[in-house]
Amino acid sequence: MRLIATTIGAVKRLSDGIARRFRIGWCHCILGALGSGAIIDQDVIFYVPGNIFVGNKVVINRGVLLQGSPGGKISIGDGCVISYRAMLLTAGLKVPFSGADRQHWHNDIVIGNDVWLCAGAIVLPGTVIEDNVVVAAGAVARGHLNSGWYYGGIPAKPLKPIPPRN
Repeated sequence: MRLIATTIGAVKRLSDGIARRFRIGWCHCILGALGSGAIIDQDVIFYVPGNIFVGNKVVINRGVLLQGSPGGKISIGDGCVISYRAMLLTAGLKVPFSGADRQHWHNDIVIGNDVWLCAGAIVLPGTVIEDNVVVAAGAVARGHLNSGWYYGGIPAKPLKPIPPRN
């Protein structure tokens, strides 16, 4: 029984590895850029993938939505982690919203190096996140997030500085 469980585990790891390599190859073809050492989990959704640029050693977890748009690009720096079900949106409806005259607006999202977007975080159009920032789970980032801070809330506000690395 133990041999069967070990064999099943080995086959699953092998098939997961093959699927991961296929997914990375596919992303190299469709994305504007994809750096080396990137890990992209399954069930990641790309809209207008040619306007999405991903740096080196970036991890994008399952269920993430990256919404590039004709008028909005997403740039993700090196060493970033985008956790489960996070959303990066480069387009939205203009306010005031009226059913008959709905209009969209588009704007870029720029994410620096070593940024962690925790599970369920949302990044709105026009947001710039500098290097070394953590956006808490469920937070809504908009505007300019300064380097070296934990952000949380709706909208995301600085909570406390990130201690320096030793």
